[in-house]
Amino acid sequence: MSIDSTANDAARASLHSEDANVLPAPTTITGRLLMMVGRDKAVLEMGGEVESLSQLLAARGCRVVSVQPHAEGRNRAQPNCERVIVGDVELLDLERETGGAQFDVVLVADLLTRVKDPGALLMNIARLLHPFGCVVAAVPNVAHLSVRLSMLAGRSPYDSGVTNSSHLRFYTRDVLVSLFDEAGFGIVRLDRQQDAVASAGPDLGGFVMPDLVEALRNDPDSRTSHFLVAAHHLPSPAGGALRVALNELREHREELQAEATRAARTIDELRIEVQGYQREIEQHQDTVRALNAQSRRRDEIVESLSLQLDQHRAEFSRMTGVLEQNRGELGAVTAELDRHRVEVATATDQLQRERFESARARAEAEVLKAELERGRAESEMLKTELERGRAEAEVLKTELVESAMLETQLEMLKTELEQGRAESKNIIAGQQQSLLAEREAVASARARACRVAAEAAALRDSRVMRVARWLRGDLDLWERVPAESAVLKRDAIQYGFRRNGYALRESVNLQRASIVYPLPVRLNSARGVALQVAVAVQGCGGVIGVELISPSNEVVTRGTLSLDLVSDQLPTVIQFKPTDIGGDGWGLRVFITDSPSPVRILEFQRYIVPIQRALFRRPFCSIVG
Repeated sequence: MSIDSTANDAARASLHSEDANVLPAPTTITGRLLMMVGRDKAVLEMGGEVESLSQLLAARGCRVVSVQPHAEGRNRAQPNCERVIVGDVELLDLERETGGAQFDVVLVADLLTRVKDPGALLMNIARLLHPFGCVVAAVPNVAHLSVRLSMLAGRSPYDSGVTNSSHLRFYTRDVLVSLFDEAGFGIVRLDRQQDAVASAGPDLGGFVMPDLVEALRNDPDSRTSHFLVAAHHLPSPAGGALRVALNELREHREELQAEATRAARTIDELRIEVQGYQREIEQHQDTVRALNAQSRRRDEIVESLSLQLDQHRAEFSRMTGVLEQNRGELGAVTAELDRHRVEVATATDQLQRERFESARARAEAEVLKAELERGRAESEMLKTELERGRAEAEVLKTELVESAMLETQLEMLKTELEQGRAESKNIIAGQQQSLLAEREAVASARARACRVAAEAAALRDSRVMRVARWLRGDLDLWERVPAESAVLKRDAIQYGFRRNGYALRESVNLQRASIVYPLPVRLNSARGVALQVAVAVQGCGGVIGVELISPSNEVVTRGTLSLDLVSDQLPTVIQFKPTDIGGDGWGLRVFITDSPSPVRILEFQRYIVPIQRALFRRPFCSIVG
């Protein structure tokens, strides 16, 4: 696969479309070469496709002189070039052919693979460049995975798609760098063009171990189809030192690019994990909403049962009133019965007296017969009244039995009412227990959701935020400290914590390890320390604490504070018992416990570039006296 056969096909298609000003995407080889060349430059173009590169360069305002190997290319290149030179670049006297002109850029595309002596060609090109001119080239990578696998399978490297039969020279990254170094050039930019060919390859038939193939796939050179080079000519004697410096800078840039690529891959993986956590949290939220709906239904049932209980109480009150009324009627009947009993007793006494009189009358038989007959008649009358009184007593007895039956029914109603009360109490107690269990489940679900959020924040902080922090280039947070924390800035200057070479940054995550700072301060009766604390997820609990450490490495005193009371907009004051601080040799240890959320504090750091590792730390704090 070469520039002539692949990348420029897309360029020619775009140029022949309805919009002739459309340029190739900056991710293609042609597009990236155009970005390296720039605009409004004097360009000597050698070995490229006339229909693509010359026209694209002219469209970007460049003044193009083209060198074509055949006369056929002259007619096609002429409309887009100021001049066209025909001939073999290795045989032409380019300095004479160009009339001693000097160029800003010499674009050789993939010409270096099709010449016999590329070093001599580069030396000739050096004489055509302005003092600050450069050579731009795109060279196929013979260490590409498809080439390696083709050769391991015993096939020609030309079958890989990266190289073709017109190539006389083959390059790896090291060979290419050595070629430019030997020709007196310093490479200022060495980019990689990666494509999907690295994920493919010929069927090796089990001849090569899978571990070897996987190792080749993970090699950055295996994923690179072309190297895109921009190099300046560096004359001796200072050229050697400049090339060494440029090589070191280029290698450092490539390391940073590789690190950025790995960081981007890690960010994508973490983004997928966070999306999974977000879906899980949404599921928990749906569960909480369902439990809240059930709780509302339970409340409606309890309210309905309360209404039924009130109705039962009203019915009981009504039955109690009826019972009291029946008791009053029964008392009246009992009084009437007593009155009749008194009358019967009176009648009986009268009967006894009449019997005595009748006995006395018999003795006077003859005299008193008339009176006896009258007495008998009266006696019969008394008997009739007695029978009537007995009948009335029987009626009273019947009414008394009915009253007893009413009392029995009333007792039965009381028993039923007590049973209803007991059943209602049991139902309400069961519903209350169910409601308490559901509320506990809701609280547990909320706690799990909080824990998941804290774990997601910790994972995101541990894998992403540190790398992203260096990439942002935010080197000093001194000007971003809230106005409420001005006392921390004042004391940091007074105590000498802020010094040249130190920058105010966030510390490491205190979940992983505590931090011990030097505290060269003399102060009597120190009662606490004020820090600037940042908690990733608020409300997850935990404790932050500090310890004063003496020169003999003993903990003199300590103080703690709940993380729920911490705000990232205000200084966090942690108090301890009054202690005299003696100056040099004293230390301040900061730690956290039982926190699922990442916690950091602001500190002064001194870094070594480019390793980006803190070598010295000083506290950003105020001692409370």
